[in-house]
Amino acid sequence: MLCKNELYTTFVMLSLSVCVRLSELQLDQDCIIIGTLYKQMELKPSILKEISEQNGLVAPPPGVGSHSRYSDPSDELILEDELQRVALTGDIDVGQMISGTVVALYGRQPEEFMGKFFVKGVTYSTLPSQVPRQVLEPEK
Repeated sequence: MLCKNELYTTFVMLSLSVCVRLSELQLDQDCIIIGTLYKQMELKPSILKEISEQNGLVAPPPGVGSHSRYSDPSDELILEDELQRVALTGDIDVGQMISGTVVALYGRQPEEFMGKFFVKGVTYSTLPSQVPRQVLEPEK
């Protein structure tokens, strides 16, 4: 996985196109996409399931109950923008990502895997540098 500085250098040196919308993705072409991560988690707790179980409305499937962990190897990452979603695969650690993270991804959408984006690098949005301010003296 590329770190932020390496990724920025790669973006600049390769003069990659930035897809403003996921609908603008070109097949088999390296590009940068920006969006919000959504982590599809099978073990994620649901308040509706809990209420149903408490009131005996629906019998839970076998093996479902309280878990000591909510992350699972079967979890999937999806990048979404205001119009569309695309599943992510490749050089991205699903176990370390959380829903709601805004990311820029470097990679491509292979023709043989329509609807999936193969990630080659990840970078995150950061806070801007703080503007130095004058320290005020307390009033006497």
